[in-house]
Amino acid sequence: MNHSNRKTRCERRVYHFCCCAVLLLLMSVPSTSQANKRVTDLTLEGLNLAYNFELDKAESKFNEAIQVEPSHPRPFVGKATVLFWRFALGNDDKLYEELLSHADRAIEVAEEYIDNNEKDSDALTCLGSLYGYKAFAHARQRSYFKAAWDGKKSLDYFSDAVEANPKAYDAYLGLGCYHYFASFAPKSLQWVISILGADGNPDLGVRELKLAVQKGTYTSIEAQYYLAQFLPWQSGNFNVSESLLVDLNKRFPKNALVAFTLAVWEMRRNAVGSAQPRLQEIVQADRGFVPGLKAISLYKLAECNFRKHKFQDAIKEYDAFLSVFDDEHYRATAHFRIGISYEMLGQRAQAVKHYQAARAEERRHGDDRYSARKAEILIKAPMSGVDSLLMCAKNAFKTGAYNTAKELYKKLDSLQSISPSLRAEARFGIGEILIEQEAFAEALPYFNSVLTINVGEEFWLIPWSHYQLGFCHSKLGNSTVARHEFEAVQDYDENYDFKNWLGFRTERELERLK
Repeated sequence: MNHSNRKTRCERRVYHFCCCAVLLLLMSVPSTSQANKRVTDLTLEGLNLAYNFELDKAESKFNEAIQVEPSHPRPFVGKATVLFWRFALGNDDKLYEELLSHADRAIEVAEEYIDNNEKDSDALTCLGSLYGYKAFAHARQRSYFKAAWDGKKSLDYFSDAVEANPKAYDAYLGLGCYHYFASFAPKSLQWVISILGADGNPDLGVRELKLAVQKGTYTSIEAQYYLAQFLPWQSGNFNVSESLLVDLNKRFPKNALVAFTLAVWEMRRNAVGSAQPRLQEIVQADRGFVPGLKAISLYKLAECNFRKHKFQDAIKEYDAFLSVFDDEHYRATAHFRIGISYEMLGQRAQAVKHYQAARAEERRHGDDRYSARKAEILIKAPMSGVDSLLMCAKNAFKTGAYNTAKELYKKLDSLQSISPSLRAEARFGIGEILIEQEAFAEALPYFNSVLTINVGEEFWLIPWSHYQLGFCHSKLGNSTVARHEFEAVQDYDENYDFKNWLGFRTERELERLK
């Protein structure tokens, strides 16, 4: 064999070796498309684990995704999502700083990614999510100016994502939330909405959330949760919302937030028996991730026992709630109901102590305003027999025992010696039962009769009766009469009990009639 042949054979071997080396290299390092698919898969696995409150495993998946493609912003947003929910449920200063720090790092990654992949709709969506998390965190800390500016950046990035690619369905979660919430911001925060530049359009917001649920890659689960919150006030249909929550609860059984929300929905339809075990599980579980949720679950659990006349258990749980909950909400109501429970147990001195505590608490919110006001009355005189009868009727209604509640209300209404306000409450209660039983025409005379009674300090019964009349007429197809009743609610400027809540519901009903 001559020299030239040996050279050719050597070159072939070198060429073959180089090809094998390149092939092995290509097999060991994913291509861009392979890497992106792997990042997507790992991020989705991480999100599903996070939604099931398996947070350590979720973070491990996000870290693995970052190792696969350190320049891709998606897994960074996944980690930010976990931090966001930690902060949202805990509202801790340390968590606040941790969320902001990680969000800023993730924003750097996303911006660099966009520099190399101009108008990448997913990266733009990532930036929208990250600035949205920052905006929420600032708002929770009452840094409203920072919240407004980060919120504007968030909304702009979501809009840019959809402009670059109308099928960027994950961006519709953010757009839907902004369009929905912009409709209901309090007057004191309208300047924030003006900075955001968001149009208040709840119908559009719900449609955008449905798109995210049906077609979103990363945001489908979150969008489903938000949609469950918004639909009742948009369409009046709580049943659809509860079915969405039931689905989420089945898919993520360890998610205490979903379980709590479902329990609240069940309590709204007076299904205390279904709600109570969910709340007990949250309270008993050792999940440091949801300290704030555990506290409010104690309050709701106490409410279940109060409704069932298990007063010793209610006292214990209200006390536990008060010992760990440092926000101003619900405290007056918790003290007031502890007082009622002690009264029902024959311990008047203990009851008075809690009535006095209820009177001293903040009373800006509906239930707390009512509770503090009623506590002032009961400090002066103990509960009477008719007071106890009214409470029993209300609790029977709240546990779904409608026939029992109706009998008690009718018994109260038949008494000759009761005050006009108690008679009005009895008739209002019968009307509420008939609404729950969908006997809307039968409910009308009861609410109309309340409007003829001098209700005294229970003035809230008047605007609320107009609302219930509007609701019944709306269900009966009498839109003109319904609109008249809802508009009558808005004529009352007095600062009556539950006014903010009623105002919100009334506006929603008027919007629906349009």
